[in-house]
Amino acid sequence: MSISVGIDSQKSNAADAPRTVSGYIRDHLTTAVASVGKWTSTFPNDARARLAEPALQREIARLSFIDGYHRIRQTTPLILAAIATLDQGQDHDRARCWVKHLDEEYGHDASMRRDIVAMLGDEIRTVQMLAQTSITPPSAALIGFFEWQVRNNNPHLLILLRLFFETFMAELPEESAAAIHELVPGGSEVVRLHREEDQNHVGGCYDYLDRNFTEHDLPTLIWTLDFIALCLTEAQSWIAAQALGRKSPQGRNA
Repeated sequence: MSISVGIDSQKSNAADAPRTVSGYIRDHLTTAVASVGKWTSTFPNDARARLAEPALQREIARLSFIDGYHRIRQTTPLILAAIATLDQGQDHDRARCWVKHLDEEYGHDASMRRDIVAMLGDEIRTVQMLAQTSITPPSAALIGFFEWQVRNNNPHLLILLRLFFETFMAELPEESAAAIHELVPGGSEVVRLHREEDQNHVGGCYDYLDRNFTEHDLPTLIWTLDFIALCLTEAQSWIAAQALGRKSPQGRNA
């Protein structure tokens, strides 16, 4: 379905009731987040059978968590860059909004790192693992896109990255949360943080959307959500391909 058709469909379903930008985005975000969980469908049947093995699932989950840490480490620099761009444009009110987001986001990378230390057993192994693993190419593409936006084009788009991550974690299925908790002795600190303390952050993201975007911006907003979902899906596929012993995911079926 094209972006324009999707938006038109949402409008027709709303009858004559007025819709906010956040209303359209909320509907599409549900689909975008769900698509990330379907990454195994891109693999052939024999590979999917191997991906169902418990030991391999744990390895992929561990590497995915570490890739998530590499991504989350870039959140604070992205927010700081957005604040700087808005300040340079004399948009001080919106810059102050991002200062609030920065305060809410600060420390999440430290929570994930503590989880990784617990997962791997000690600080020395953690340092070695983080030195041996770099951010996956799809995750790097995701961060690079928003790096360019906050510095050169539209820093307001960064709110979609925050909204996606906050929603993804806040609405993490119980079985997925349990699988992450099993990786971390004593349970995952960052999962508890998002599920117990960060629930209200999603509402702030929707408020920001309504204040700073109009219906005219919906194609860009929806494309950006789909791009985030695609990058996260490809990151999972990349990690799984490595775990399966491949050098690249080129052997996957389209």
